[in-house]
Amino acid sequence: MSQEQWMDGMKTIRTITCLRDMRAGLSEWYESLPPEMRLDKIFSNNGNASLSKGLVHMMNLGAIQLLDRVVLSLYFMGQGQTLSEHEIVLAASQSVRSAEHCAQLFDVLMVGGGILKKCWLAM
Repeated sequence: MSQEQWMDGMKTIRTITCLRDMRAGLSEWYESLPPEMRLDKIFSNNGNASLSKGLVHMMNLGAIQLLDRVVLSLYFMGQGQTLSEHEIVLAASQSVRSAEHCAQLFDVLMVGGGILKKCWLAM
């Protein structure tokens, strides 16, 4: 193994460690939310979700999708040797679930007309 390959491997390990830390931070943030701020409460409000709550969750869900995209990219490029099978499956399922939740949030927020007025904020 050349020194360059070794350095690339170390960068990948640091990247994966950083991604794990960020994912844990996002999970801890969500777990620390009061019950009325949880996604299930927003979806059960029959279209009465506040724009601010929805946007906060959309940013969190977008961050999850971006992190999982990096994890999956490393795996498919053959650089994710330190990733467990569980992490790869988790990244794929979380990314899909996050995208579904974003679509549901758009739907809930559009019922109240809020997202149409402030859509540029979320983008």
